[in-house]
Amino acid sequence: MRKIHVDKGDRVGAGQVLVELESPELDQQVANARANYELQTATNRRNQELVCAVEVTSGVAPDDMTALNVGQAVRDGETVQPVLAEEK
Repeated sequence: MRKIHVDKGDRVGAGQVLVELESPELDQQVANARANYELQTATNRRNQELVCAVEVTSGVAPDDMTALNVGQAVRDGETVQPVLAEEK
């Protein structure tokens, strides 16, 4: 446990934080997700600038936008499920 907010016999209310738990593995996952989001944000910004300057093929930016959207979903705690492209 990281921190205990109440003592034995204390009255507590609904929604009150009682304890803070340590979870090094989860903390590392959150840090990795944030770092990945920041990387995808920087990559997207760079690609958008390059697209405006017509220095990048049109196929690059959409893939990076997908990665950015996945990064945002992971950062926000959403479940990301892969979508497989249908074979033609």
